Amino acid sequence: MTEFKREIRYIVLKVSDVEKYLNKEQLIALSAIGTDINFRRRQEGRELLKAAVVESDWPEYEPVWKMIEDRVSREQAQENANSMEGAISKTALSAKRRSLATNETSFVKNAEAIND
Repeated sequence: MTEFKREIRYIVLKVSDVEKYLNKEQLIALSAIGTDINFRRRQEGRELLKAAVVESDWPEYEPVWKMIEDRVSREQAQENANSMEGAISKTALSAKRRSLATNETSFVKNAEAIND
């Protein structure tokens, strides 16, 4: 199983920081970027992004990461089980086909012997 690795997947800006630290031009640019991204997501038939953010200094931060890790691990285990099941099914099917082919060959040989 693949080891769970935290990855950076989002850019998050706290509204109070944006309002406090950006000037008017930067706010306009940021708004335009967000609008463009949302427009393009909709063009692709995707929903607007919704997320819950848990800051690292909150007591829920590590438990939330643990919940995500547990879910990903369960999903990976299920995928592995499905892959194994598929591989076993393919192996069993191949064995069955070989068996049928062998039986068919034996049947033909027996039929030929009887006819001789």
